[in-house]
Amino acid sequence: MKSYVITTRDKHGRAADLTHYPDTLPEPELYYGVTPDDIETPQWWIESHKKHKDNVPERAYCCNISKVKLLQKHFDQYGAEDVLLMEDDVIFKPGAGEKYKTFRDNLPGNWGMLFLGGWHEFSNKRNLTPIEAAPGVLK
Repeated sequence: MKSYVITTRDKHGRAADLTHYPDTLPEPELYYGVTPDDIETPQWWIESHKKHKDNVPERAYCCNISKVKLLQKHFDQYGAEDVLLMEDDVIFKPGAGEKYKTFRDNLPGNWGMLFLGGWHEFSNKRNLTPIEAAPGVLK
């Protein structure tokens, strides 16, 4: 498994809080993503985020593009090996390693990707209810 922390060069003071980073996971490599200075955000993306009152649609677009670019780089180099992507605002709580292992052991076998965290405000506005996929695992 490879591990990465995604950040940008314009956040040179911001780094992931790896105080309680599980010692069962590989040391993360720093990956610099793109910023609005690097790429242009499509107008359709900006318009779609206005209805959700997203104040920074350009940064959200760059975040998504950065994740795709990192996954492309990773799979070109390592194939379909497990990969852990973390954003630079990740915080690990004590015991995270054991909780993650238990959680991962309960994942359905046909899942090819796992996304932890995220911003679920939009889902709640659309009245989407999580579905239990396995004990302690919602989708």
